[in-house]
Amino acid sequence: MNQSLIQSWKVAPEEDRVKVLTIRPEVVVVDLPATAEEPFDQWVVEATVDLFGRLRDRVHGAEPPDRVVVAVVEPDHCGSADRPALDAAVAAVRGGVLSLAVEIPAVRWAVVLLRNAQADGLEEVLAYLDGADAAYVTAATLDLRGAA
Repeated sequence: MNQSLIQSWKVAPEEDRVKVLTIRPEVVVVDLPATAEEPFDQWVVEATVDLFGRLRDRVHGAEPPDRVVVAVVEPDHCGSADRPALDAAVAAVRGGVLSLAVEIPAVRWAVVLLRNAQADGLEEVLAYLDGADAAYVTAATLDLRGAA
């Protein structure tokens, strides 16, 4: 995967809006902005509704994938007032993806948690998940937020 593909979600002009983008057929990025007018509504409600709509369409499409990775990109800095909404957004994504892993076991599911400054680390995680060593990885959360 090339760098421009990983960074593709960064070029969208709406810096204060949640972006949910499919950057590869089996990779969906949820990019949470550093500021939000209504953090709970934008980060938890809007982001998860958009995400799970995309996942539903993808796994019930003509060619369902054998693996789906959902990458949640947190802002590098989050104020204490917004922290509960951010934690709720991460929990909503993780809980939803784990539920999908139970409901649709033919798909290998993974959640990757990282901060905005760690976006480059997503390439390494995807390379690992593409390899034979990760053939057993499903219903997993790879938390890179403390790795920076």
